[in-house]
Amino acid sequence: MSDIMITRFTSVRPYAGRSGALDMVATLRLMLRAYQTRKELLRLTPRERADIGISAAAAVAEAARLPWDATPGPRRTGRGVWPMIQRALERARTRRLIARLSPRDLRDIGVSPSEARDESGKYFWQR
Repeated sequence: MSDIMITRFTSVRPYAGRSGALDMVATLRLMLRAYQTRKELLRLTPRERADIGISAAAAVAEAARLPWDATPGPRRTGRGVWPMIQRALERARTRRLIARLSPRDLRDIGVSPSEARDESGKYFWQR
């Protein structure tokens, strides 16, 4: 698996002086590597997962992320179409993850199963 691991983090933002086509190619390559790495997480043995410090549930959650979701943390709020699409995709991803949580996990985060069902049943464009 080491041949497809991302060994350094790169910014997806365009660099000054680079052409749009080069930026697009760099972004697509990063997305492909992220997708391949996330899918390989599912094939790791428990020992290998322990070596890198993730649980089986975390590996499944990471593999379920979308290829272009390179920054899992909170998004910056911005105006325009692209930030709006990013927020909608983040809502869709978190709602999918909430739907897969067990009742015990829901209790840990202080959410009832009915609240989780209501939230995960919303469409991605709904707040």
